[in-house]
Amino acid sequence: MSVLTAKYIEPFMRKDKLCMLTVHPGSITEVDLSRVYDPKEYTNKEREAIEMRMTYRWPLPRDLFQEGGTPGMLRSELRTLKEITASIIRYLRRYVWLRKDSTYELLAMWIISTYFRDRFRFSPIIIADGITETGKSTLAKCLELVTYHAESWISCSAAAIAREIEDYDATIIMDEAIDALTSERGGEIFTMIRSCFERGQRWIRADPRGRSNYVYNVYSSMALLIRGVGLPEDVYNRGIRINMTPAPAHIEFGDLDNWHDDGYHDRSNPDDIRRDLYLLKLWSAAYPDDQCSVNFEKEIALTRKYLTTKLEDGRWYYANLYDFPPESPAIRGRDRNIASTLLSIAQVTGCERGIIQEILDNKESNREVYMDTPEAMAFVSLMELVEENFNRTAGLNPLLNYSAFAAAVAEISTTDIANRFNLILQEQGNASRDPVATKSVTAKINALGFKYERGEQNKSYMIPSPDFASLFFNNVKKYAKSKTKIFRDIIKTEKIS
Repeated sequence: MSVLTAKYIEPFMRKDKLCMLTVHPGSITEVDLSRVYDPKEYTNKEREAIEMRMTYRWPLPRDLFQEGGTPGMLRSELRTLKEITASIIRYLRRYVWLRKDSTYELLAMWIISTYFRDRFRFSPIIIADGITETGKSTLAKCLELVTYHAESWISCSAAAIAREIEDYDATIIMDEAIDALTSERGGEIFTMIRSCFERGQRWIRADPRGRSNYVYNVYSSMALLIRGVGLPEDVYNRGIRINMTPAPAHIEFGDLDNWHDDGYHDRSNPDDIRRDLYLLKLWSAAYPDDQCSVNFEKEIALTRKYLTTKLEDGRWYYANLYDFPPESPAIRGRDRNIASTLLSIAQVTGCERGIIQEILDNKESNREVYMDTPEAMAFVSLMELVEENFNRTAGLNPLLNYSAFAAAVAEISTTDIANRFNLILQEQGNASRDPVATKSVTAKINALGFKYERGEQNKSYMIPSPDFASLFFNNVKKYAKSKTKIFRDIIKTEKIS
């Protein structure tokens, strides 16, 4: 069988010797690297494919295939995902402090997902944030040693990352790449990161020396380890955030740089974890119907059922099944996309409840992050002005229904919103900065979908249509949840256009 038709071409180390396996449906075969340049054995294109994998950039698994071995011998060494998960959690606990047990489970599910990402539509981003000396770099190293085709970057460009993903199916770990993320090219990197989240997405870059475009398939797994760098909202909502804090004084950790000398013969060292995951990945690809293989099809279907089915008592199926409170919210949108991968894996490993808890906690955490975005501040500025205008005339109509809402909104200009926006900035301790221009705040209001038109004194005033009220209330639920009771009747009562 041709190397070019292989599902995977994987280099590995046997003692100090570089070796290589190819995986086809029904077979796992070792490549004879001593004959790579024999024209009778390999075509030029096959040789190029082999040479590309010989220039690996990631920690290789060791002893995947015994010399002269058979697939039957390989099968006897397979471990279950549940066993591998327990090893990963022991490994992470040895070197990294995380406040919640469920966060260790989350990272274990994500590590496993890097090996099986082609089975899923979405690949969640891990976003670990914390101050200096909270273990972020140690976590980056831990992930690099056990994830699939891991490449750790400190400085990078979007084009370089895209090429590594397309050529090597790399898992990208960005360890405090602050300069790259905050540079002029940071926007380009963020665009590429967003594209990595969903299978089938492409990242396109123009050829600066011609009229052609470079098109990269960049679906992959990413981990971002940052220190106080605010990320765009649409990066946060494609990932799970981990807030890293200093470990308690009594906690002692192992020495990751010298783990080879420290033993750990319980299969929880990086080499054994990496090897176990490779073996299961390759076996499952070659022999998908074998009882030892994993494909997650059943689990993906169950995840969909658990997150989209509501029971007669009003509870979501997942809340009833895993004993969450009756008022537990719907898991939808990007949260559901994340769950479709991580919860599906968790069903095989027994970590379902922990993963759901992490997703729900992340939902609330992101709500706080959204409050610091310019869009959120622009909306809150508008909301505060609406509330103040209504309170000023509440004696005439004490119920904030649509009519009272429309009257309050009609008095508000984009200049008013910009002034309130800058006042909020001052109250947050930004008094020394230059005021944000009205046109910049207006752009955020426009991006949120709110309409305005030119009126008296050459000012632009908001247009309070029924659609405006519905959009306004949706933003209240997103950016100011505590205010939903105040504004709930603006879309319940009869609407007047």
